[in-house]
Amino acid sequence: MLSFTKVSVPFTAFRCLSLIRNSFVGTMAASVVKKFLGTIFLLFACVLVILSLLVIKTLLSSPHKQEFAKCDPSDKDFIKLDEKRIQTLSQAISIKTVSYQQGILSFGALKEIHQLIFKAYPILHTSPLVHLETVNNYSLLYYVKGSDEALKPYMLAAHLDVVPAENLEDWDVPPFAGVIDDKYIWGRGAIDDKHSVFGILEALEFLLKRGEHPVRSFYVALGHDEEVMGTQGKPITDNCHPYSQGSDFPWIHGRS
Repeated sequence: MLSFTKVSVPFTAFRCLSLIRNSFVGTMAASVVKKFLGTIFLLFACVLVILSLLVIKTLLSSPHKQEFAKCDPSDKDFIKLDEKRIQTLSQAISIKTVSYQQGILSFGALKEIHQLIFKAYPILHTSPLVHLETVNNYSLLYYVKGSDEALKPYMLAAHLDVVPAENLEDWDVPPFAGVIDDKYIWGRGAIDDKHSVFGILEALEFLLKRGEHPVRSFYVALGHDEEVMGTQGKPITDNCHPYSQGSDFPWIHGRS
């Protein structure tokens, strides 16, 4: 009995110590887990509150509306759609500046549309305010100098090329005929994107003819391979840096 008692007392003490230790560790672990979960819940609640505030602000805030004056023939800067302007766009549509894939472009047609542009807008191409640079032989980059060169310039962009016209039987008119009816000028590129090209050039010619001098300088970039990723026209932005002093500038319209 004495032998048994001497052995069992230390053994019992050891078991009690082990149980107490395990209980203590378990309590600490539970406390850490509880604190961790509490922190996660607090962060989630903060994010939820922020998102709710943003949603409420968005719903309560009225959208910004920019008002534009209605175009009226009596306006001094109204550009009348006369026969010459109609025929210029029609002729541009009839020039097959098709981009088939990267590197396979209608180079002859691109040179042809250049000649149309130079002929149709003589004031633009002789004005001392305008500098023209050809990029990669076929993209056109115009720089129009403003009176305040401290202002950051902006860019108007469009592209000269079009995608191929497929499934000709589905076309109401031949895609490269430049057909004119009572309401529309029909053809490939009428919307994407020769209307932008010639709309910009018409406005420039009109303003320069009136002797207008812009306050802010700007660029007009007319790319020639936008329909096939625009890799050859992309260096246009690099060529802007000498005039914009290396700064970025906003793209106001279109794509090149």
